[in-house]
Amino acid sequence: MRNLLNFGLCLVGLLVSEPSRADQIMLQCQILSGAKNPFGKADQVVIDPEKNYAALRVGRTMGTNNEVLWDFTTQTKPSGIDDRFTVKSFADDGSIYGGGVRGGGAQAFQLVKGILTWTSLSEGKIDTTRWRCK
Repeated sequence: MRNLLNFGLCLVGLLVSEPSRADQIMLQCQILSGAKNPFGKADQVVIDPEKNYAALRVGRTMGTNNEVLWDFTTQTKPSGIDDRFTVKSFADDGSIYGGGVRGGGAQAFQLVKGILTWTSLSEGKIDTTRWRCK
């Protein structure tokens, strides 16, 4: 009976695995600095390293007709502008980094130890926003 129980536990261990670091994550965030720039309204971040996707959003607007969402991914917009974005996750320390071009402006972020830092460069102006996320 004990061997059967051990076998069952081993089988369950094979079937149920921990999520990988590449899984999509959504974090609630509190602004630390940069609240005056456009992204300063965001209170959530969604990151999916596998799909090279990140989004800053205002949580209370989700599901409404006026969602506030800035998405960063590789795509061609109807205007013909190509966005390019890459996200990398480092499992050894849990850091996530990303960057690229959205709407002609450069974007880069890092999420390290719960601090999200987002930097934008557009028309020669650099904006940096920081949040504490969990």
